[in-house]
Amino acid sequence: MNIKDPDHLLRLVGTSLSFLIILVSFSACGSSGSGTVEKPSPEFTYVINRNGSVAAFAVNQAAGTLRSLKGSPFSTGGIDPVGAIIDPLKRFLFVANQGSGNVSVFQILSSGALGLVSGSPFVSGPGARSTVVTSDLKFLYVANTLANSIAAFSVNIDSGALTPLAGSPFAIGAGSGPFSLALNPMGTRLYVAASAINQVLAFNIAADGSLTALAGSPFSTGHNPSEIRINPLGVFLYNTNFADDDIAGFSIDPVTGTLALLNGSPFPAGAGPFGAAIDPAGLFLYVTNRSDNTISAYSINGSIGILSSVAGSPFGTGSSPADVVEDGAAKFLWVANEAGDSVSGYRIDRSTGGLSELAKSPFSLKAGSHPFGIVTASF
Repeated sequence: MNIKDPDHLLRLVGTSLSFLIILVSFSACGSSGSGTVEKPSPEFTYVINRNGSVAAFAVNQAAGTLRSLKGSPFSTGGIDPVGAIIDPLKRFLFVANQGSGNVSVFQILSSGALGLVSGSPFVSGPGARSTVVTSDLKFLYVANTLANSIAAFSVNIDSGALTPLAGSPFAIGAGSGPFSLALNPMGTRLYVAASAINQVLAFNIAADGSLTALAGSPFSTGHNPSEIRINPLGVFLYNTNFADDDIAGFSIDPVTGTLALLNGSPFPAGAGPFGAAIDPAGLFLYVTNRSDNTISAYSINGSIGILSSVAGSPFGTGSSPADVVEDGAAKFLWVANEAGDSVSGYRIDRSTGGLSELAKSPFSLKAGSHPFGIVTASF
């Protein structure tokens, strides 16, 4: 592989060791964090702003503060960016520009700063909104909400450039309104929250990246599913139902990929549940409630998938929270507050899933940024 950023390669080599050090330090300190001074580790948070930019921050893991990076915010070159994904190798940031129907690709530099990839942005389709990338960085998929289609690309692992696959974009049904995407851990199946028809669609991914409908698809869910998430083991799927103020939960058949509603589903949420995040260990689910400015927190039963509200939930946040993400060290939770032009930050109690807002939260963004998406990269 042609690595153009040697410092980036060194960070990748050290990722596993750094993560182990974090875990050992956390265990030694206990949940109170007393007894040991924790050294900051390389971590970056990226906020996707509807004004056409990405705000980039370095995270101080000891203090839980955000420091704006030099050159931030970075222009996407597109209109109304709303969703983003970082590949598992943490080399590239892919941003869906809803207004211009394309995808901006940034290289993540060793400093955490962003550099637009040559040829970016790449045409996707009307209403490009949600993106997912396979774990091997081979394929990228984009939900085109207004075109009722899924755009599929091959990814150049060296440059990050996108090339449309044969047959792309793939039509998924008139009026379906694909709003959010999720991949199973193996990258062999794609699940789509079809917000306009209140269904979850499922597709098999062929070796060439093409999509075919899964037997049994579509699966009924609540009204206006807005975000879809799969737990790390790939056995449970959850989607927020914006118009019903609840969360649908499904088990995933390990052989066929079909969905079956969990006992107790749907699970109650706040008003207008929208964004969702499952922590890296699959222990907790966090959901932003846009209409009452809160976050609902749930523990996930690892055996049967049912959700139980965490003590103290829901937790207050900024105005119109749109998206939520947990960092790779499972220490902080970050929320993009669209109407508040801010990011709320929380420390996570790993034993209970409870949230404590950080001392300097919320962190202000430039007026008129309208943050809508948020992602993190930990090294």
